[in-house]
Amino acid sequence: NVVQPFLDSAPDDHDKLRMEPRKKQKTRGEPSSATEPATPPASAQDTTPKVPRIALPKKLYKTMTAFFPTSEQERISRKVLWKDFLHAMYGLSFQIQKRHGSEWYFEPSWKRNAPITIHEPHPSHEMKFDKIRFEARRMARKYGWSSETFVLAD
Repeated sequence: NVVQPFLDSAPDDHDKLRMEPRKKQKTRGEPSSATEPATPPASAQDTTPKVPRIALPKKLYKTMTAFFPTSEQERISRKVLWKDFLHAMYGLSFQIQKRHGSEWYFEPSWKRNAPITIHEPHPSHEMKFDKIRFEARRMARKYGWSSETFVLAD
């Protein structure tokens, strides 16, 4: 004798076990249609934020383009001396404080409560390519800077 479990269920009953997902009715807010296009209205597309331009002297411009390169040629691995970086940040109206060890505190005078802490490279006093890219991403997030932000002053 072969014992079969669930003798009173037919093989087609397994299809009945598959349930359709329940649809919950919205009780808050306005109902949204799934067929609406995801593009914003034309008036919102026209109001793209303008990138602020900062005109810099040649030496500061050269330092900041190491962080935010404007062309493929400038994307080549470069090094920046720490004193040049400090000079550039001072030229961009940052208040600079040396903290503990190699820690430096930069606070922009034009945007309070948005300081950034950067560690001085050691034993050499030059920022290498990977450190430059890392700090550039941090400054881009915090201050909205990009390769279009800095221009050479006349």
